[in-house]
Amino acid sequence: MNDRYSNVLKYYTEREFNPVPIALENQSQWETQIIKRVNLLQNHLGIPVHLLKDKEVLEVGCNSGENALVLAHFGARLTLAEPNEQVHSRLQNNFTAFGLNHQIKEIYNYGLDDLELDGEYDLVIAEGFLNTLPNKDKLLIKLLGLC
Repeated sequence: MNDRYSNVLKYYTEREFNPVPIALENQSQWETQIIKRVNLLQNHLGIPVHLLKDKEVLEVGCNSGENALVLAHFGARLTLAEPNEQVHSRLQNNFTAFGLNHQIKEIYNYGLDDLELDGEYDLVIAEGFLNTLPNKDKLLIKLLGLC
């Protein structure tokens, strides 16, 4: 794990800080989350959400899982990797609250640098952090190798 990444993770851990909390406490917030993610997936990335059903999806840096919940809602089978262990309980609570635990295959307590997986995935998501890493080219090649 590189020093910069270690320092950011240490910062989050020491301060018990969730860098990207998304409130999902009521039906309206959940519906808004679905609309936003469907907009991103379909309108910006060109991924029709109905194609997610029964697909193997890896999300690296999933935080507390609010975006991954939408993938699970549309039937994706998820492998999740989040090195910020303090958000794992919220991640699991989110999936329990929405009855989507069965869509999680595995949760890893690793960042992209340390993640070693043998599987191939239909979709790999690493959103919002690659541009901050000094070795982003190497990590992007690693992600592409998992597709």
